[in-house]
Amino acid sequence: MIVLFDQIDDAGVALGAEGGLTPVPVTDLDRARAFYVGELGFEDEGELRPGQGVRLVRLTPPGTGGSLLLAARAPR
Repeated sequence: MIVLFDQIDDAGVALGAEGGLTPVPVTDLDRARAFYVGELGFEDEGELRPGQGVRLVRLTPPGTGGSLLLAARAPR
């Protein structure tokens, strides 16, 4: 289990470990998403908003079984 913490108030969101899923904390999710999809050709598997201002985006490189999970907290 991986827990991402907010540096301001130590609120966290727990991400269940899944084979082939690598969490990547980012500060600008939209910019990171555009880079991985537009420049590197990753497939955008969709976005989740589990609450507390957290955004998660799953990106998969073509032809692989693994994925990245970009994780960001919305600015306050």
